[in-house]
Amino acid sequence: MGVAIGSLTSHIQTAIKDCSRQMPESDNQRWALPPDARDLLRRKNAATRAHDLYPTESNRKQLRKLQREVKTRIAAIRNERWDSTLRNIKPSHLAFWKLPKSLKGDTYSTMPPLSRPNTTPAMLDEEKAECLADSLEAQCSPSSLPVDPDHLRRVNSEVDRRKNEPLLDSIPPVTSDEVEELIKNLRPRKAPGSDGITNRVAKLFPVAIIQLLVAIYNAAMTKGVFPSEWKDAEVIGFLKPSKPPSNPTSYRPISLLKTLGKIYERLILARLRTFMDTKGMPIAEQFGFRAKHSCTNQVHRITEHILVKRQRGLSTGAIFLDVAKAFDKVWHNGLIYKLYEHGVPDRLVCIIRDFLSNRTFRYRVEGVCSQLHPVRAGVPQGSVLGPVLFTLYTNDIPRVHGVELALFADDTCVYTSGRSPDAICRRLQTAANTLGAWFRKWRIEINPSKSAALYFSRQKGTALPSIKLLDSPIPWEDQVKYLGVILDSKLNFSAHVTRVIQNRFLRRATGAPWYMRNSNLHIDLDLPTIAQHLKLASRRYFDSAVGHPNPLVVVAATYNPIALAFSSVADSGVSKSGAYKYEDGTRYVGDWNSKGQKHGMGHLLLPDGTRYDGCLASGMCSGLGVMAFPDGAKYEGEFMQGWFHGHGVFWRADGMKFEGEFRGGRVWGLGLVTFSDGSNGFPRNEGFFQDCKMVRRKRCPEVVQRAQKVAYMARAQCQQV
Repeated sequence: MGVAIGSLTSHIQTAIKDCSRQMPESDNQRWALPPDARDLLRRKNAATRAHDLYPTESNRKQLRKLQREVKTRIAAIRNERWDSTLRNIKPSHLAFWKLPKSLKGDTYSTMPPLSRPNTTPAMLDEEKAECLADSLEAQCSPSSLPVDPDHLRRVNSEVDRRKNEPLLDSIPPVTSDEVEELIKNLRPRKAPGSDGITNRVAKLFPVAIIQLLVAIYNAAMTKGVFPSEWKDAEVIGFLKPSKPPSNPTSYRPISLLKTLGKIYERLILARLRTFMDTKGMPIAEQFGFRAKHSCTNQVHRITEHILVKRQRGLSTGAIFLDVAKAFDKVWHNGLIYKLYEHGVPDRLVCIIRDFLSNRTFRYRVEGVCSQLHPVRAGVPQGSVLGPVLFTLYTNDIPRVHGVELALFADDTCVYTSGRSPDAICRRLQTAANTLGAWFRKWRIEINPSKSAALYFSRQKGTALPSIKLLDSPIPWEDQVKYLGVILDSKLNFSAHVTRVIQNRFLRRATGAPWYMRNSNLHIDLDLPTIAQHLKLASRRYFDSAVGHPNPLVVVAATYNPIALAFSSVADSGVSKSGAYKYEDGTRYVGDWNSKGQKHGMGHLLLPDGTRYDGCLASGMCSGLGVMAFPDGAKYEGEFMQGWFHGHGVFWRADGMKFEGEFRGGRVWGLGLVTFSDGSNGFPRNEGFFQDCKMVRRKRCPEVVQRAQKVAYMARAQCQQV
């Protein structure tokens, strides 16, 4: 296989060389100047020659005069062209965004000497390349933190045992259509790897080359290997913002991988994704590297939780954890062990194990490359498989009862709500202990000093006990930047909004006088105001979030005015919480009002075994709730004065289900019937129901979807109480 890959690569490189031609450098680098400017230049050049021959006072004055005129005219031409560019350019043009980026910093800067421990600084390009490569090699090494030796031995022995077992399962073979589709979707402007084969070249592959690739890919999958010819990377570094340029760790490494290897990675990823979808992975709390999941969704989920709890008089505490070099420190054997535990097909695990092992890289500085350096830990940077493997590595992160979890790749946040700071901190400390033990077990490094705790409350001067992670205190902060958004303890976003200074920028950019209104600037420049932009963005976000595949996003983006009204009424009258057992055997645990009535959130168990969990008002079930009957029937949805009333889902004991509208404890309104076998009957039992009987057939997908969402909200609310 290695010979075939080498021959194919050499053939493609030869074709690239034969089909390429060197372009001569242009000898005319001057602008196309207007005629008057060219005439002025000719006169200036003639005056220069005259002054060189006869350096008289009159010739000198004439030369200086023409030089000033040329300088003034060239500056005017530059300004005219700049004004013309700004007049014609629009936000839809690509150059609109490239222009401010090019003006933001210096056009070119050389790398200064790099500091090296216990030796002189690296001055030459070869020394800089080796210095950066040594730094990256140390970064991509296993964690040096102490680990349980029994756990380490158990994981290594299990991985070694499974390595020698035969590969019995099969995965779908690669087809020509699949490879052609992947090549078609490659981005043409990506930089190539060390073989020089770009994505543009791959898009020109003839059918014969694609068939050879299909044969190589199928042979590699059959053997369960990732060819070693595609496991080396060429790394270049970019200076991180606000970092000292003389420190080797201040440069962000960018790996340039070979195109043929990246296509093989995508083939493996497609088969791994298929398995993950069938198993419901990754967990719902993980929003990173998932389609239709963004930082906005996760931040909105957290802020919505805080605001809803604040409306009920509760405060929220959160811990934002800083994971050190998360992708570069992944323990290879631990990852392979978890893939086996997740049930990933053995052949895929074998390919991934070979994909991670024996990888090398070279660091390139100013065209000079370092020696080969090994990668001993971490998922490959720049690969499409790496992020997905990291999500699988952290998919078994523990959850703590009463504490919410939010993940976006390695950005981890845990938060909980309560009435007292002590109760909140106790739950956060339990979560910190559980997560700390799990991080230590799987050799994930955490920086407690760079992590932060934040207490969201309207109260001022609240004394908060210290929270420790791995025996190190986590500092309490007034504000934290999470996923690009600055969250402050009052959650008014004042610290974040101060950075969105559109009006100030517009005034400085246009030089507007003090009497010019901001609204007139927006009208003249045809730009929306911040308020208009936020309204449009908010409308687009909520329209898309309601139909999101992740239920956590749907819950955060779905607003139910009826349920919120009931919840606010119930919360407003809560005076205490407690439990009581009635003479007839009824038991209640939850909130009470000042009149001794069940009022707020609670759990009610009747003598016949019927159980209700949810909202109550003045002693009656009102709001969102779940009612389970002793015969197996169940209702999830909205209640009013003790009756099913509103949208919800009802399951009969025999498994038949109704999703739709209820009134006075009976099926009344639009809805859909689903039988125990999963069918909806023929013709379809969907339409308008009256007193549990269908009187008119009508399609009502919006009502059914709303009933499903309300049922999920009721179930989620009861799980949080």
